[in-house]
Amino acid sequence: MFLIISNYIVPGEQVEPHREQHVAWVQQYIDSGDFIMAGPRRGKIGGVILSKSMDKNKLMNILSEDSFVAEDLVEMQIVDFDASLTSEALKSLHL
Repeated sequence: MFLIISNYIVPGEQVEPHREQHVAWVQQYIDSGDFIMAGPRRGKIGGVILSKSMDKNKLMNILSEDSFVAEDLVEMQIVDFDASLTSEALKSLHL
């Protein structure tokens, strides 16, 4: 799995014009099952995405489609991990 943490590197007023396109991009990959959950970080400093396991090149291609990335509005930290322990509620996701 991947935990993707984004940090805005520009002022919020530069981010806002791209938010609707960004949200549509996130929703596309939620709907496809590639992303498990996503949301903004408190304090409006960026966001977080949890993705299913996949080839890292595929993930990088998906991330390159994000308007926030294309417009150089964010820096991303990508954490690759194995979810070896999960709650009963999440086991149905077959992480």
